[in-house]
Amino acid sequence: MLRLFFMCLVSLVFSTAARADVDDFEIPRLVIITGYEDNAMEPFLSRDGQWLFFNSRDEPGDETDLHHAYRLHDNEFEYRGKLENVNTPDVETVPSMDRHGNFYFVSPRNYESSRNTLWQGRLSGGEITRIRELAGDVSRYNPLWLNTDAEVSADGRRLYVVENEWSLFGGGMKSSNLFVARKGLGGDFYRTQQMDEIFDAINTIDLEYGPALSDDELTLYFTRVSPEDAREGDATGFGIWMATRPAISEPFSSPVRIQAIEGYVESPTVADGGCAIYFHQKVRGVFRIMRAEASDCRQRQR
Repeated sequence: MLRLFFMCLVSLVFSTAARADVDDFEIPRLVIITGYEDNAMEPFLSRDGQWLFFNSRDEPGDETDLHHAYRLHDNEFEYRGKLENVNTPDVETVPSMDRHGNFYFVSPRNYESSRNTLWQGRLSGGEITRIRELAGDVSRYNPLWLNTDAEVSADGRRLYVVENEWSLFGGGMKSSNLFVARKGLGGDFYRTQQMDEIFDAINTIDLEYGPALSDDELTLYFTRVSPEDAREGDATGFGIWMATRPAISEPFSSPVRIQAIEGYVESPTVADGGCAIYFHQKVRGVFRIMRAEASDCRQRQR
């Protein structure tokens, strides 16, 4: 998440039927990215499960770029380098992609003039082409409001967006909530009228961000932390939560925290048809990608 970066900037699956026990996860395991030793954050696994996209650390002063790696095993990927044609001296982070190759990411590269942080393009051969700012009414275009996360649905029709409100006099983040935007005929995204209802049980006075959706969009994973714990970096306050719903048109249920995932953890992504999630965790001062598998995953895959 771009929490620390934007503090400086502003100062200027499971379907309901498939899983009932959300605590039934194995202890997370470290993911090895062969050929890459730096911080790895904001993981996103491609819909075919073959490619891991992530960004380097996003604290002020860092060179934060988008990278990709090829899957060798569940817990091992081969580093293939930075994504081409997308990274700038500014921050590029939070990758997401639908099954058609439409790629989305977050960058404040043009924020001072446009007040927009969401971008889109096309992925082809490790290169992002046709890059442009996300059009529509997703961004408020207000200096006190930012979008620091977004995940596109597998079919590309919906964008699940994080919206943050910041204090006027440098007091940090006031709120961080989720909403959904739908893709119009021209490719632009527009907020839905029922956006508050869909996330009524999800959005609270705490900070909710880092959404990850199952392919059928019936299961939502996200990060939750209190504003105080976020400011202090208190690892015990962070958690990855999960909620379900019976249909895309219905609101999500009250979420449950995944008990097996502890520590400074953020930004899940769904893997293997809902059998597992990847996320990043701060391990001895370095952000690493982790994998948590459902306890009955192997049995359900037989």
